[in-house]
Amino acid sequence: MTPFPELETKRLLLREIKQSDSQDIFQIFSSDEVTKFYDVESFTNMKQAEELIQRWNERFQNGHNYAFLKKEYV
Repeated sequence: MTPFPELETKRLLLREIKQSDSQDIFQIFSSDEVTKFYDVESFTNMKQAEELIQRWNERFQNGHNYAFLKKEYV
């Protein structure tokens, strides 16, 4: 299993999205302003966020793409 890459600077960390981030992902994807740029309907429940995180992580493990979570240090 390939480890997920992390990119870190003094002010920023890009890391793997984990199931523990599902509340943040739900908040983002429950906004119509966000989902109009994606091929998904706005989320209405937490399970949708958990499933999206699982799909992103499976795609990474299959070598298809990366999905990062951005954390800013201020």
